[in-house]
Amino acid sequence: MVTRIVSFKEKGRFEQIRYYCDDQEIATELYDKNGILLHGTGTIPNGIVREYYRIGVIKKEIMFKDGRAHGRGIDYYPSGEIFEKSTFMQGHLHGPSRMYRRDGTPWVEANYKDGKLNGAFTSYHDNGNIETRAEYSDGRLNGSYKKCDIYGNLLEEGTFNQGERRGDYRYYHTTGQLARIERYSRGKLICLEEFDEEGRATIVTEYR
Repeated sequence: MVTRIVSFKEKGRFEQIRYYCDDQEIATELYDKNGILLHGTGTIPNGIVREYYRIGVIKKEIMFKDGRAHGRGIDYYPSGEIFEKSTFMQGHLHGPSRMYRRDGTPWVEANYKDGKLNGAFTSYHDNGNIETRAEYSDGRLNGSYKKCDIYGNLLEEGTFNQGERRGDYRYYHTTGQLARIERYSRGKLICLEEFDEEGRATIVTEYR
C-alpha cells in the first residue's frame, strides 16, 4: 500500500509531497503555490495512493498510473463520510466531480477538462434546492448563469462569455420582482436600471 504525506514549506510558498510504501520513502515532489511541479524524485507505483488526516483516518484515495493521478479519486470527511468523488487524467482533474454534504446529499456537481472547470456546474443548498446553475469553459464562466435562494426563488441571471458578463444581467427581489438590470457590452457596464419591489423604475444610470 502506498501512502502520501503533504506538508507546506516557507509559509505556504511550496507544497511538498512524500510517498511511502511499507514505511519506506519511495518518492518526493515539490510544487510551487500555483501547483507547478518544481522537483521530483523516485517512482510512484501504479495503483491506489492513500492520504490520511493527522488523527489517522483516511483523507483521500487516488488511482495513480505512470507516476500521476489517473482514474478515480475519493475524498473523505474526518468522520468517514464521502466528501468528493472525482476523476483524474494524467495528473489533472478531468471529467465529472461530485461533492457531498456529510449526510450524503449533493452539494456540487461539476465537470473538468485538463484541471479546469469545463461544462455544466450546479451547486445546491442544504435543503436540496438548486443554488447556482452555470456553464464553464477553460475555467471561466461561459454561457447562462442563474442563482437562487434557499427557497428556489431566482436572485440573479445572466450570460457570460469567457468570464465576462454579456448583455443584460438581472437581479431580483425576494418577492420575484425585478430589482436591477445591469447592461454590459464587451465586459463593460454601460447601463444600470433599478426597480422598487412594485416593479417601478427608480434609477437609470448610463456609463460612457
